[in-house]
Parts: sequence; structure tokens; C-alpha cells
Amino acid sequence: VSGDNESDVSIEESVSAEENEPSADRADTSADKKDAATEDAVEASAWPDTSNVATIENFKTSPDKDQNRFQIEFKLKNISGQNLSGYIFVVLHGGEASRQEPFCFPQAPLENGIPSQFKKGRLFDISHFKNIEFSGEDLERFDQCEKAAVFIFKENGDRLLKSEFNLPQE
Repeated sequence: VSGDNESDVSIEESVSAEENEPSADRADTSADKKDAATEDAVEASAWPDTSNVATIENFKTSPDKDQNRFQIEFKLKNISGQNLSGYIFVVLHGGEASRQEPFCFPQAPLENGIPSQFKKGRLFDISHFKNIEFSGEDLERFDQCEKAAVFIFKENGDRLLKSEFNLPQE
């Protein structure tokens, strides 16, 4: 809830209206909510085909055990022929069977493993390519990660690119 009083009121009115409906109608409403949740889940996993816009190349990670740090590096390559700008994130996670919470660089809230506030990402503007670097201090947590995902959003928040990578395991 956004905290806007008007939206709070409309939500309360909506709940009150559902309570007064016959039970058969409430069952239909529950089915509609399940369909909406399914659509949201499908939408959360849907990313556009951007093979003609941008690519991620030379993705690599470098742990520094002496400093208890790690670094993530890659090249963001613009292949569209036009200037490209937006926001970029890297999300690290433990894989399918892991109970480890994913973590995000730069730090941002995640919904279904995807950054939910695109403007918290690292702003970029490129014509050809840009070398991107992120670093972190929790080497123990990093060592438990099996996968990384790079998420790129356009300046207006539209999804642009999602690339996933397996991390080397020692």
C-alpha cells in the first residue's frame, strides 16, 4: 500500500463489498485472484528478446580471500546502433535447491528474485560498450552462490535484458 489515503479507502471499500457477496461469487473472486497471481508470475519471468540490442560478454568473478572481498566484472555491449541508457543490477543466488536469500548489487529490494525498484540500479549510458564492475565484502556468502543474473532496465523502467551465469564452484 502506497500510504495514499485515497488508495487505502478504495481498498477497504473493495474488501467490504466482497464480504457482502454470496459465497459462490467469492469463489469466483478467489479464482480470479489466482489467475491474476499466475499472470503476475508469468510476467515476472518474461523478458524481451534483446539479442539485437545488447549483450553481456566476459562475465567473471574474482574472490580475494586475503581481503574477504569479491569482484564481479563484465562488458555490457550495445549492438543496437543507437545510444543505450538505463539501470543495471547483478543478483547472486544459491541455485534451485538453496535456501540462501539472493542478494543484489547495488542493494535493492527483490520480488521473485528481480530488482523491484529499477532506479536503485547503477545508471549507465553507452554508445558501444562499457566495462562494469561490482564488488562486495561478504566472501563467505558469495562462496555459497551458484548463479548470477544481470538485469538491465531502460530509463523508464521497462525490462531490457536478463542474462544468467553459472558461477565457478571451488
